[in-house]
Amino acid sequence: MVQNAPTFAEVATNVLSITEGAVFVAHNVNFDFAFVQKELNLLGYDFFRRTLCTVRTSRKLIPGHPSYSLGKLCYSLGIPLNGRHRAQGDAAATVLLFEMLLRHDSQGLIPAAH
Repeated sequence: MVQNAPTFAEVATNVLSITEGAVFVAHNVNFDFAFVQKELNLLGYDFFRRTLCTVRTSRKLIPGHPSYSLGKLCYSLGIPLNGRHRAQGDAAATVLLFEMLLRHDSQGLIPAAH
């Protein structure tokens, strides 16, 4: 599936560019951010971004779910999750979850990107 894909080194400057001034959002953000940060550090870049974890934010904004794993949470919220444990499927579901969280954020818990 990735045989003809560019290497991370080939897309690193694009990653830096598109994330500049942005908040890095992921489900269990520390896990995903650590991978990206490590790869960029290995290429000689310092990579620091504000992060937002949709697991922690979901627990605050939509409490009471028995599980906050991406699959179970999406299922209980009616969010489609196709291609589970694949980057595209998980990312698409996380976007929909994040958009739902933004709509539920009447307390201003989600920081705005600068």
